[in-house]
Amino acid sequence: GDVGCCPDSYIYSSCINAWTRSTEDESAERAHALLERMEEPDTIAYTSVIQAYARSSRRDAAEKAELLLKHMNELVADGSRGVAPNFRTVNYVLQAFARKATFDNQYAEKA
Repeated sequence: GDVGCCPDSYIYSSCINAWTRSTEDESAERAHALLERMEEPDTIAYTSVIQAYARSSRRDAAEKAELLLKHMNELVADGSRGVAPNFRTVNYVLQAFARKATFDNQYAEKA
């Protein structure tokens, strides 16, 4: 390949979206790792990673989704543009916590 070629935000976002739709165990972490490599992630990229956590079966997925939401809010407060959470962002965080509650109830019933 071309040594001078670097992935742009479109390529990163496409890969994040693919990991979001994956059923592999570590897909949310892989999407998150790609987000961290982006120079200027936007609302769509952050929301896609939060969506991956909402679909994840990790026990800490809801907390990770919430941390990303908080980070987005901090970026906005610091004057960053294009990263403001939207209704989908918040909805996926809520889904992550709902999923966590379901898992917690299943674990409690088995104990």
